[in-house]
Amino acid sequence: MTIVLLYAILVMQRLCYRHDFSLKMVINVKVMVNASKSEIMGFEEDLFGNKTLRVRVSATPQDGKANIMLIKLLATHFNVSRSDITIIKGATSRTKLIRIKQLKLQ
Repeated sequence: MTIVLLYAILVMQRLCYRHDFSLKMVINVKVMVNASKSEIMGFEEDLFGNKTLRVRVSATPQDGKANIMLIKLLATHFNVSRSDITIIKGATSRTKLIRIKQLKLQ
């Protein structure tokens, strides 16, 4: 009984965190800092089906430089302005939860 309840809670959290309706997207991002070049590596999937975007950033993690570089890289990749990208959770962590507003469909 408790396992089913925990599973239901995990599924609901996954649905709530992954999508905001009306052309907004919330993604998990794993950042590797001090890389030789800044690039988006692609998505990786864990055992539960959660997808995480892996990103390499050439900036150091001091004074938020890596976060600024990450936002610039994601803004370029998703074709949105930098002000449309927000770090919801994990500003000082490698794993971040990021909201992208005003996503433009191509």
